Amino acid sequence: MPIITQLKMQTKNKDRVNVHLDDKFFCGLTTEAVVKQNLKVGNEISEQELELVQFESDKQMAFNKVLNLISKSQKTKKQIKDYLTTKGYGQKTIDYVILKLEEYNYINDALFAKNYVNFNASSKGARRLRQELIQKGVSAKNIDEAISNIDSQDEVIERLAIKYMNNKEKNQKNYSKLYAYLTRRGFSYDQIAPYLKISEE
Repeated sequence: MPIITQLKMQTKNKDRVNVHLDDKFFCGLTTEAVVKQNLKVGNEISEQELELVQFESDKQMAFNKVLNLISKSQKTKKQIKDYLTTKGYGQKTIDYVILKLEEYNYINDALFAKNYVNFNASSKGARRLRQELIQKGVSAKNIDEAISNIDSQDEVIERLAIKYMNNKEKNQKNYSKLYAYLTRRGFSYDQIAPYLKISEE
């Protein structure tokens, strides 16, 4: 059976301890869990037992951390998984938290995508919005549904074009820069082309 060979307090979080089995890092535990389970260097413990200790000590703490996170801004499932992973939580704990959040409807990627598109469509095109939602882990289906609800962005492109060309010389070099700028914002050539002439007025 594996032996605990090191219990070391984490540098960035004094409330957690790194547990090493047979000289290899195995998991992080709360200091409370280490004391409660009377874990000491030299103790024999199976990986399954230690995983259970980790799960029981971490699940509520992880859930509370995520509640605090989503109280500030809506998150996707992937963002929450990535957040908990960076905090050192195990897969079992992460799965538990995700399940609970879904049960309470605290995470909803379809709604996230819809809200994200509605909030950002005043300054970004569909291509840019799609790329950003993919990076946040939203499924293609949810992205398609959210983007399909975007109204015509003609006024958005016109406003951005006028603002960009304000006080700029009306020449081909600046027109090219305007096109590149609007492309970076996520608009297609077909959307941009009719509004490049605005800069000539």
